[in-house]
Amino acid sequence: IAQEMVNNILKHSKAEHVEIQLLKTKTHLGLHIQDDGVGFDVKDSKKKSGIGMNNIYSRASAVNGEVNFESTDESGTSASIRVPLVKK
Repeated sequence: IAQEMVNNILKHSKAEHVEIQLLKTKTHLGLHIQDDGVGFDVKDSKKKSGIGMNNIYSRASAVNGEVNFESTDESGTSASIRVPLVKK
């Protein structure tokens, strides 16, 4: 998921900076990626249906994860992925 997101940032965002955080709590693994690029309309169905975005959503779904995007022209894009940890 992180690889696909970084690839999308490099390809489309025109960002100068990218911040990647991987966080673990007792119950979840979180991935937060933020860039300062041009942003995109997260409600645009054409943007959500591209191969890269489909890869992100399907990979998150495969591990019961949630994907959330926030994006504006002024502040770039922020993506959060939250995956529940499985107890053994």
